[in-house]
Amino acid sequence: MARILVAEDDDNVRAFVTRALAHMGHEIVEAEDGGIAAEIVAEKQGAFDLLLSDIKMPVMDGIALALTVAAQYPDLTILLMTGFADQRERAHGLEALIYDVVPKPFSLQVLLEKVADAEQQAARTAVADARQPALARRSARPGGEPHRGRRHSQSGTESRAISASIDGRGRMTCHLSPSTRTSGTSGREL
Repeated sequence: MARILVAEDDDNVRAFVTRALAHMGHEIVEAEDGGIAAEIVAEKQGAFDLLLSDIKMPVMDGIALALTVAAQYPDLTILLMTGFADQRERAHGLEALIYDVVPKPFSLQVLLEKVADAEQQAARTAVADARQPALARRSARPGGEPHRGRRHSQSGTESRAISASIDGRGRMTCHLSPSTRTSGTSGREL
């Protein structure tokens, strides 16, 4: 089963989530806020299959945690959860980095289904990544270049290229490149 890091500041929710996932056979590591979760991910060098994080937490919220983790470990699947509609909206622009946002309150069944879906998506992405050269050729624009985008971190000093490919069934997969340092606002690569 999966190795999952659960970042949740509410003791009762964290206990419910960790017990449910452990009962399903997953190996669970807990963190009571985003800052601790970021430290654990770094200490374990991203050796998790899934990061399941609340969005609204002290020290470092789930969105900042997702951005930090995705920059260092782009293959780590991230699933966020929140009970606040405005926090769900904040996560809306992170589709390339996160798998989904689970609205609170949620049932045990919804939690287990979302985790299973995230695991299956991670497995499909791993297969797609192994086939990436063929997919990039098939989804290339006229001229032979795959579709690319660029996003910038909040500091404006690092960016990651995002490329998208479309498989034979019409499903799109986004891939994030390693961070590229840029100088100032000119966007020149160093």
